[in-house]
Amino acid sequence: MADLILSGDLNLSRSLALSGSAGGKVKVDSDEVLTVDAKGVGVPVLQPPPPSGPLNEGTKVKVMRSFNSTVSANGKTIVTQGICTQGDDAKGFPWPGMILPSATNKGVKIDGVPINVKNDKAITLPNGGSVTFNESGQP
Repeated sequence: MADLILSGDLNLSRSLALSGSAGGKVKVDSDEVLTVDAKGVGVPVLQPPPPSGPLNEGTKVKVMRSFNSTVSANGKTIVTQGICTQGDDAKGFPWPGMILPSATNKGVKIDGVPINVKNDKAITLPNGGSVTFNESGQP
């Protein structure tokens, strides 16, 4: 298994399908790139407020869409900021969120926007809670 490692000052464009060989991951330096369906963990959204109790206090987060969907890693769209949702598997994922610009990767971009990598952050919009993506979503 060999990973495809992107590094330096690189700006990808147009439609590209990237993949590691023999099941390897696509990485920026040592960090796996995030793809649609990447998973993370946030803080509970406690709405509506007491005494009613929360509608859905799940802390699981998943990436729904990337702002740029032209480049893929192992068959899944690479994330360059985008939209995520928070909730739990039983009740669904009702709380929207925004994926923030990458804090780790500044050099490898798609159409001028840095690619998000594992451990990048998002914000859940109803409460402003922080989310960390701890799974890249790559197969």
